[in-house]
Amino acid sequence: MGFTGYFMRNCSNKERMDGKVAVITGCNTGIGLETAKGLALRGCRVIMACRNIEQTNKAAEEIKKAVREAQEKDKRKGKNSVGDGEASVQANADAIVEIYQLDLSAQKSVRKFAEKILEAEPQIHLLINNAGVMAIPRKLTEDGCEWQFAVNHLGHFLLTCLLLERICNTPGARIVNLSSVAHFCTGVTTYAVHPGIVATDMSRHFSRTLIPGLTWICRCIGPYLVQNSEQGCQTTLHCALDKNAGNENGLYYSNCQPTSTSEQANDPELARRLWDVSLKLVGLEVDPSKNLIRKHQSTTSTYM
Repeated sequence: MGFTGYFMRNCSNKERMDGKVAVITGCNTGIGLETAKGLALRGCRVIMACRNIEQTNKAAEEIKKAVREAQEKDKRKGKNSVGDGEASVQANADAIVEIYQLDLSAQKSVRKFAEKILEAEPQIHLLINNAGVMAIPRKLTEDGCEWQFAVNHLGHFLLTCLLLERICNTPGARIVNLSSVAHFCTGVTTYAVHPGIVATDMSRHFSRTLIPGLTWICRCIGPYLVQNSEQGCQTTLHCALDKNAGNENGLYYSNCQPTSTSEQANDPELARRLWDVSLKLVGLEVDPSKNLIRKHQSTTSTYM
């Protein structure tokens, strides 16, 4: 634990997530992996949406191992919450995660992934837009967009729009954004999360794009000063699980509690401009949020 970790809150909520489905991007390492593990340990089935399948397979085995160990521990305590015998524990742990390939820098990959998820999942209880890159060398994606903007914003924006109707039709669904995705949704609780300063692999390009030697400093000294990944995922877990947070919407969270945002983030006109430009850049001719608002208003008027 780094020095700042001693001052950070932990998610104290032990809410079970049995029978629920979470889609998490970029969860084969760092904060995303710890988030996936935390939800799987609560019984949630986790869909790991990642670019590097080899690395994701290793991460999935780590999650399954943690679930098996927790279940065996429960059995020794007499809880036996997953069925009788070792076979039940093994089967439950193996089914707790699923792996899909998703390259957020390529819009065709996002569309292909969304199509597969919509075919396979009748409900999506959680969408956690976790993946991100930072200070990478400047280059363009195959869609002609700047790489970091494409991964951190446009990819997640498109994914959210494509899954939005299914999420909105799932009771109690939530969207947690660690990357920039605008909030125009009806019937779904959404959050923007700042995980804090965390020692992850996000610093891998710092020496090339910022200051020579900075990557080494972050990797060798950073763990003694800042949070580790397990601490960094606590605010994400809080927004995904906490009952009180379920009654709050569109807020910005840090250290497991709502906090203030920048002046620009509170500018509705700027948010609308970003939303409209994003729709054009990902090739969506119809704003999915407007269709959902109309459906919601129509349903509401029918049952009043």
